Amino acid sequence: MSIVGSGFSVIAFAAEDAAGNAIVEVADNLSKKEAGVFITSEKLTRAHTLPVARTGHPLTDPIALITSFYVLVEQIASGMGKNPDVPRHLNKVTETV
Repeated sequence: MSIVGSGFSVIAFAAEDAAGNAIVEVADNLSKKEAGVFITSEKLTRAHTLPVARTGHPLTDPIALITSFYVLVEQIASGMGKNPDVPRHLNKVTETV
């Protein structure tokens, strides 16, 4: 948390489980440092809410949150004219020598 400050971006995943409220609190505290904080919860007071799918169960909710995140990233990348399947500086092929 000490490296987060103005202009730093944070994405937080808060499932509807025992840790959810603590994650929202951390996200709001990071937002007070003028970081751009986006979280998968509507319980926040300062950070921005990310649209996500929910399952209503604490064991399966994280899977739905991550899936929603990948859809969001694809939409943002495509909107910026970038191909999320071909990221810069990353070779997805493992070579054996």
